[in-house]
Amino acid sequence: MEYSTEEPAIGKGLSEFQNDDEDMEEEDDEDEEKFITKYFKKRFLVKRKKLNDDQNAMAFSGEESNSSLIEQLMANLSIDEIFSKAKSSDLQEKLNGITQIRKLVSSSAADNSAAILNDFLSNSETLPLLIECLSLPNFELQFEAAWILTNIAAGNSQQTKALFDAFVHFALLKLIGTDCDLNVANQALWALGNIMADNDGFCFHCISADIMKSITNQMKRFPESVEFFRTVSWVMGRMSHLRESPSFKETAWDLFPALWELLKQQQKDLEVCINAIWGLGYLTDKDINLVMNFDKRVIGYVSPHLASTNLELQIATLHFFGNCVSGTDEITQEIIDRGVLKHLNKFLNHSNLDLKNEAAWMLSNILAGTNEQVNSVFTAGLMPTIIGLLESDETSLQEKALWAITNVPLCGSPQHINRLLDLDVLPPLCKILLTCSKTSILQSVVEAINGIQQQCGDRRKEIRRKILDSGAVDQLRQLRDHQNDAIQKNATQILNNLFNE
Repeated sequence: MEYSTEEPAIGKGLSEFQNDDEDMEEEDDEDEEKFITKYFKKRFLVKRKKLNDDQNAMAFSGEESNSSLIEQLMANLSIDEIFSKAKSSDLQEKLNGITQIRKLVSSSAADNSAAILNDFLSNSETLPLLIECLSLPNFELQFEAAWILTNIAAGNSQQTKALFDAFVHFALLKLIGTDCDLNVANQALWALGNIMADNDGFCFHCISADIMKSITNQMKRFPESVEFFRTVSWVMGRMSHLRESPSFKETAWDLFPALWELLKQQQKDLEVCINAIWGLGYLTDKDINLVMNFDKRVIGYVSPHLASTNLELQIATLHFFGNCVSGTDEITQEIIDRGVLKHLNKFLNHSNLDLKNEAAWMLSNILAGTNEQVNSVFTAGLMPTIIGLLESDETSLQEKALWAITNVPLCGSPQHINRLLDLDVLPPLCKILLTCSKTSILQSVVEAINGIQQQCGDRRKEIRRKILDSGAVDQLRQLRDHQNDAIQKNATQILNNLFNE
């Protein structure tokens, strides 16, 4: 699939991205949270400033045709004089003043524009004036005011809080709830996105004020606007990560179909696709109810992106599918039927650790499915690569490969387990047993070995010899006294069945 990679008009900030069982789960959750947060912060918590040289914006107000005249008239005015014009009851005079303020606070000369912005914010009349402009029946005024507010919100947290305390977010929400111009809707939403990017509390307030209803209505009005959909996808991606919100589950059910709609409308725009698929992944993290019940047709819109050459899009897609295959067997089968498995070998062998981890985790969940689904992994030729990952120096990757292998004796057939033996899975398992002290990994290893020996009774002599050759028998004896009950139990069964101990 070829993507549109034209730079979106979003200026500075566009990303380039108790008991042992409980302890194990907490470690896994921490690793997963670090992974998710890394990409989330890079992509959705970076505020975006709109600069004066944004040509996409110039076309809206016809600025190219009248800018010279306005510049001549305004060039020698002080900030106080410009502000006075912005307060005029004459709409054209007001527009000239507001436009000049926008130019001053949207300069690419960051230090200069920041100082001017502080001067304007120190005036108690500034924010009420901008809120007034948002409510006036003039698209150009609304657009210029929203642009100024966008760049105020792109500033530091104190400046963003000043907007919030003045209820600017309510004025912006009201504006995008109207039949406003496309450029106005996009700019108002961009300003809200910067406010929401500042902290979770501001984001909660916007969600509670029903921002989703306004966004979905505007999506219907402007289905062909790539720029607007980019802004929408950025804002929705931000909202998708708010799992701690009391009302998040309700919000998630609104967000999921909206993100799907983004994918349907803008399948070839790289920025929209990355944002939307990350959003789907965030929504399905740890929400088993959503995973079990979403419309599986969305899979057909996500799966083609595994063929993308964009690294972040590949990672986001794998993350979403990894969540999906923790749901129902029906959803897992839909993913398999879409040909996803044929892509996984390249990801398992990729130089990027995040891709490897996501692919291995996804496979571990598929191997926890039906016998036929386990067979599909073997048929795709993925097991030799998974076994090879047992020797990885990366603990997180090694552990996911172990989960995958441990699931084969649990969910596969005797034929599958025999194929594991044929692929010489025991030596690397025993090597881990001898070199690793992490409880969760030791548990996975002894569970895998025990599952194999229990279901391959006719090959116990071979299994016993491989364990002896690896020098792992003494370690198994020590593990009989391990504090973890599962490790004790499995080590004891292995020794009893294979060594009569």
